[in-house]
Amino acid sequence: MNGKGQETRRVRGLHLLLTIEHTVAITDQGPAS
Repeated sequence: MNGKGQETRRVRGLHLLLTIEHTVAITDQGPAS
């Protein structure tokens, strides 16, 4: 049952990375048109 916990953590980490990348991309572009 421990594997599922690790999987969830990995998914959360990936989601966090994607969110940060998305935020950086928006900041890079400036205000969205």
